[in-house]
Amino acid sequence: ADTIQILGMDRYCAGKLEVIDGDLSKLFEERTIAVMEDSSLCVGEVITVSYLDKVEFLDTRTGQVYEDLEDLNGLDEEAISCISINKEYHDVEYIVVAKVICPGTLGYRYYTGENLIMSIEDEFEIEVPDDDIEGIKTVGDIVKYIENNQ
Repeated sequence: ADTIQILGMDRYCAGKLEVIDGDLSKLFEERTIAVMEDSSLCVGEVITVSYLDKVEFLDTRTGQVYEDLEDLNGLDEEAISCISINKEYHDVEYIVVAKVICPGTLGYRYYTGENLIMSIEDEFEIEVPDDDIEGIKTVGDIVKYIENNQ
């Protein structure tokens, strides 16, 4: 994807972004989004993002529902082969309010998913366990995590 969401960014970091088009002050309103300059999206465009709400693992033989992968530990191979994964999503619409350039002076780059975690681990010489990743949702969360784990 050629877009990167900049959500939950604190005002200090947002002030360092170079705005190519749009109004970054609107970024702090509900359901707005900024995209990187090379995005194919335009200011004013509405995009829909699907968020995963719930994952269930259903044993199709017995009807047993498991809500966590850990609950599947200890099941035999035959039982595992009969597991069906049910996912529930909800959609959220965002309005693109700005296209921006993220300068290197911020001290970090905006990535998504695994690349972000790997860059944090490399840059700050820390290891981020999988259990901790869920708690990292905003730039502020990243800063707190690094401060608490160096």
